[in-house]
Amino acid sequence: DGTSLGFRFHGVPGGHEFNSFIVTLYNAAGPGQAISEEQLAAVKALSGRKKLQVVISLSCTMCPELVMAAGRLAVENDGIEIDVFDINLFPELREQYKIMSVPCLIYNDKISFGKKNIDELLQLIG
Repeated sequence: DGTSLGFRFHGVPGGHEFNSFIVTLYNAAGPGQAISEEQLAAVKALSGRKKLQVVISLSCTMCPELVMAAGRLAVENDGIEIDVFDINLFPELREQYKIMSVPCLIYNDKISFGKKNIDELLQLIG
């Protein structure tokens, strides 16, 4: 219906990220991936605007888990916005945040490296 999902992919979703992109669409348009009632309640209970940036590489095997978890948060809570950036297309992010590896999560100008699931994201932003 034209409503934003709160999920934006800056780049070409290919490589390992093609699945992440499709799974986020599936989560928005269908029943989505399984999520526990406790996780869903925790995501919906998050208040205020939250903007996360996820910096990835299309060849990274650990990036999709973070992208899919972040996408799920955005789909379930209108106050969450996710921007996913391919580090190869946005070298200014690499320089600005001194990114040495991916996946990299930027939230409130704080950096967190490594793959994360929904529970770990909830701990970071909750």
